[in-house]
Amino acid sequence: MIFNFFLTHWVLSILFLLVFICSIFFEVYLFFYGGISAEKAIDLINYDGALIFDFREKDIFAVGHIKGSFNLSYEDLYNVKFKKLCNKRIVFVCDWNKKFFIFKKFKFFNFNNVHYLSGGINSWNSKGLPLNKFV
Repeated sequence: MIFNFFLTHWVLSILFLLVFICSIFFEVYLFFYGGISAEKAIDLINYDGALIFDFREKDIFAVGHIKGSFNLSYEDLYNVKFKKLCNKRIVFVCDWNKKFFIFKKFKFFNFNNVHYLSGGINSWNSKGLPLNKFV
């Protein structure tokens, strides 16, 4: 049955396969060339003065965020003042499905020292590291 679908809709099947392969490729690329563990993020924050940007929604940010992190929206990436930080080391937190978009924008604006927190805020929380909360 599924084989008939692939034969009947071969163009759609090929496009789906290409999208699937590209998404796997980008996930692997981000894992090896951008994602860092919570421990590495702590080192960058404490010893290199890394800035932490949290691109999650404000209400989710309020529930729990890394101390000292800045809650930003995706539109803030286009802000001229934001672009002045291109020489700073940056660690960002976001929803898992947005990390490639944000990573790509940072690279487009010549941010060279950008890392995302692998596993997001859940990774930070699972290590027992503290989260600030707005009440």
